[in-house]
Amino acid sequence: MLHTTCLTTLFLSLWTTSHAFGALTVISGVSNANQWFEGAGSYTSISFTGYPYATSIAEQYASLGVHFRTNSPYGLYINGSETVAMEMYPQDNWGLIAWGTIEMNFDDAMYGVAGFHPGHVRAKFYSGDRLVYSWIGPEGSGEWFTFHGFIGDVAFDRAVFEGVLMGYPGPQFPMLTFDSLYFTNVPAPSAVLCLLGGLLTLAQRRR
Repeated sequence: MLHTTCLTTLFLSLWTTSHAFGALTVISGVSNANQWFEGAGSYTSISFTGYPYATSIAEQYASLGVHFRTNSPYGLYINGSETVAMEMYPQDNWGLIAWGTIEMNFDDAMYGVAGFHPGHVRAKFYSGDRLVYSWIGPEGSGEWFTFHGFIGDVAFDRAVFEGVLMGYPGPQFPMLTFDSLYFTNVPAPSAVLCLLGGLLTLAQRRR
């Protein structure tokens, strides 16, 4: 009976603001962010503070086991200061920005990644050269500053995020920026994923 209830709950969660496909669960919206953190348990965080404005980012976080890349000809760099509008980086006034993709390459297998950011984001996850999960999703969660978290029991060592915010220099390089990023190398047990599905369904019913 419990097994059947779990499967039903996960099926229902497909229709909420957070979705489960295959072995990854996607959690959307600031109000749902705690569900990712509770499911992740142990995780590493990057707030992008401590570096001057316009610092080019690549290997600064290698000690954490992550290496940043971008396809943007304009680079990947630290953005922020007290002059940056709070709606961009409300957590600490600092973030990571690119016009194109933000790619995270991990030394070890990961099972979850998440971030707070303005606008919408698309994501692809790879194990080596093999695509293991792709996310397009709806155009946002209804929030300008939002959250997307991915968690499950499928391993990946590369996460590629693509922005959809139009701006300079044009639509071929949409702006993408994160206030903070988080990742975990602990696989989420199926029981946790089931619980997440139940919580997300209940949260949706209360809206």
